[in-house]
Amino acid sequence: MTKAKGIMQKKHWTWKEVRKAAIIFFLVLCVVSIPFYFIRDNGYNYVRISTKKKTVALETQDSIDTVFVGDSETWAAFGPLQIYHEHGFTSYNLATAGQWAGDSLVMINDVLKTQNPKVLVLGANTMYENVPDKLYALSEYLPLFFYHEFYFSTTLGKGKRDKNKGANLIKSVKPYEGSEDYMSRQTEAQAIGPNNLQMLQIIKQVCDENGILMIMVAAPSAKNWTEGKHLTIQQWCDENNVSFIDYNERDKQEEIAFDWSTDTRDQGDHLNVYGSIKISGNFGTYLKELGILVDHRNDSSYQEWEEDYESNQMYK
Repeated sequence: MTKAKGIMQKKHWTWKEVRKAAIIFFLVLCVVSIPFYFIRDNGYNYVRISTKKKTVALETQDSIDTVFVGDSETWAAFGPLQIYHEHGFTSYNLATAGQWAGDSLVMINDVLKTQNPKVLVLGANTMYENVPDKLYALSEYLPLFFYHEFYFSTTLGKGKRDKNKGANLIKSVKPYEGSEDYMSRQTEAQAIGPNNLQMLQIIKQVCDENGILMIMVAAPSAKNWTEGKHLTIQQWCDENNVSFIDYNERDKQEEIAFDWSTDTRDQGDHLNVYGSIKISGNFGTYLKELGILVDHRNDSSYQEWEEDYESNQMYK
């Protein structure tokens, strides 16, 4: 009876044994994760980022003079084909939905492998696309759990040339019917998160090291933008010698005849193509006034750009 009782008795782990097992388990995870550490440079939102990488990689080397990076507000606002048609400046829209500052940095570093842009335009709202700290830490230190689908979701198939040069243009009209004084919802400065702020400083450093003029732009967004965000971005830009254009400011909207009843696709969040035409037209003129970009319209090697514009149904 005593012998049987001893056999059935469960082993109790000491705290020392538990700690040892946990350390061994963690080390095993780290070793198994080693192959995945090398793919962290593909970005946090790696499926969207990898897809955009494939399309821009199909552009002729050293043919892009301006790049746009940022979240969906920037993606919907800037049309490179229009800017080329009106001024002859080549550009590419590298923005993606939910793109945070770290993903913007990934896009910039990747495009610099094949292009030598003179201007970088960073969407200001990207500074408020916050990645959850715990998930970001998981992607950094145990990438096995975060990137385990990477090879299945991003390496199958080749990219297809994007005739919109990366822009997300939609004709749908869904008016914004709220107050045009939306900027006043928050008037106190809204801080940028520490991760985004760190990435922002690195982006500025990359621009400086590569002789790229950095510009920050806030596209109109009644649902997302506030005076508090404007104040923070403006202060950072002033401290870092970066120009900031905010199309949420009343005078800028009056300058381009922006209309919330016709120029938004989803009731005040993103622009439709009619809003994009107004923003792109105004910003193209701003780029021209900088005097640092080349008009390629008389260069036969860029003829495809005009052909893409003429055949694009968004501009009919």
